Amino acid sequence: MIKHLFTLSLFTISLYSLGQENYNNVSMVVSTADLENNTYKKDTTANALLIYEKGYSRVQNGGNYNLLTDYERKIKILNKKGFDEATVEFFLYRNKSGKELYRKLVAYTHNLENGKIVKTKVLKENIYQENYNENFILVKFTFPKVKPGSVITYKYQVESPFMFNFNGWDFQDDIPKLYSEYVTDLPGNYVYNIKLVGTLKLTTNQSTIKRNCIEVGRGGSSDCAHNVYVMKDIPAFKKEKYMTAKKNYFSRVDYELKEFKGFDGINKKYTETWKNVDDKIKREPNIGLQLKKVNTTKDILPDSIQIQPNSLAKAKKIYQ
Repeated sequence: MIKHLFTLSLFTISLYSLGQENYNNVSMVVSTADLENNTYKKDTTANALLIYEKGYSRVQNGGNYNLLTDYERKIKILNKKGFDEATVEFFLYRNKSGKELYRKLVAYTHNLENGKIVKTKVLKENIYQENYNENFILVKFTFPKVKPGSVITYKYQVESPFMFNFNGWDFQDDIPKLYSEYVTDLPGNYVYNIKLVGTLKLTTNQSTIKRNCIEVGRGGSSDCAHNVYVMKDIPAFKKEKYMTAKKNYFSRVDYELKEFKGFDGINKKYTETWKNVDDKIKREPNIGLQLKKVNTTKDILPDSIQIQPNSLAKAKKIYQ
């Protein structure tokens, strides 16, 4: 009897442990399990866990034909050290010709109180904008009533007139992620170089054609490349010594605008070939100016070296 009770106890503990990791990583809906779970066994050092995120980029059909990107994220705060995740910042690009805008920002803190899910909204007056520098505006807000165990959710949309400034998607970050998805619907007249950066592999990498997704004047239309990228169970990025900007090493999908093919037949190239770059350097008047500034160095070498022809022997003497 004791043996059977012991076996039953182990089975119960095992089921309980599995339940503790049963996060809802398929949607933005905050479940009771999301709030009850307070561990992440695959990374016990994690202070927060991104449960679910999705991005969707496409060209606005009509209007200004700008680039629209929707962002949505759900994050679990595991302990007090994870409170940094409760402050969200993102940048909007601008220049003399235009600027990016954000809209539809909705953010909530979710807590479990007396067995019920209680939501606290981030108020509009607590969302701040500031001029970060000449080219960027910083948007910033902090979630209220955050405590260990809270789940925070937020979503917003960015409208950008800068198709060349298409940011792509970072799958990896400082905290582990259970599910990250990025979807793009991009017209065929925008030709991008697309590359996967980093060491992690995609769980899903699908590409299909979406017919007549963009309508233009006089009955014209364009097909779109419909791409779906998914990555699951993403480990937190660990910075190493002597590493430059860590964001450069995140596993991500990068988009570089290569060429725009106008409906009027005019094409514009954005990505240069090496031959074009070489020609531009040769014509650039500022290239090589530093080599002409000899006054500061003319007295360093003795005449016995200066009078020698420019050869390997002279280079060795200068080195010595």
